[in-house]
Amino acid sequence: MKKNQSGQDQCDEDVWSRPNWPPRLEKVLMELIIEEMNNHIDDCVSGFREDAWDRVCKEFNKETGRNFNKSDLKEHVGVLRKRYRIVKPLYDHGGFGWDYRRKVVDVDDCVWREYIEVYPQMKPYRKYGCPIYDELCTIFTKPKATGEHAVAIDATPEANLASKPKAVEIPQTDDSNTAGNCIAIINGMQGVDRCLYNAATDLFQNPFWRKTFLSLKGEKRLIWLKTMLPNA
Repeated sequence: MKKNQSGQDQCDEDVWSRPNWPPRLEKVLMELIIEEMNNHIDDCVSGFREDAWDRVCKEFNKETGRNFNKSDLKEHVGVLRKRYRIVKPLYDHGGFGWDYRRKVVDVDDCVWREYIEVYPQMKPYRKYGCPIYDELCTIFTKPKATGEHAVAIDATPEANLASKPKAVEIPQTDDSNTAGNCIAIINGMQGVDRCLYNAATDLFQNPFWRKTFLSLKGEKRLIWLKTMLPNA
């Protein structure tokens, strides 16, 4: 079991850091891809033609002194896409602070431990951060076309191949992940005074914190609440 866990940890680390790809090289690659996208406004990286990759590869090797080929660059773009999809929810939920100097999410150690229990794939983030997150957003959310039926790069292949627009589907929600359900649980908990109760009802307005609270079991819920709401 420990061996398998070690292998999984290494796999997770590979998404965040690779020996041949220090942050400086990733930054150069991202800037060159964005430049290519800006020069061909309707192109996105997943739709680059070979001549586009030729230009990116030539400039990349010129700026870095490396001798990578197009396959090397394409493979690493795939790695960066995985990293983007892992880190995006962390930046989106808005429940954490922000360290402007280091350009990383700023969060209390106790809260971070609770977070990675729910999202273990985020564990390497504190070691590596994601200094090119802005560039990743530009590359992996840039529309493939302009107009009301434009689709994003992260759209499904079926959506990208559609010849005409489809009706918008309303995403399914988890009925258990509601503020009411969370409040019902703390109503039955021991050790929740009025101040903590009132503060928790405010906390449960955030769907991320509801999900985290509901993922915990037994007395861990009370410990987590008191950690999140130390002044309550």
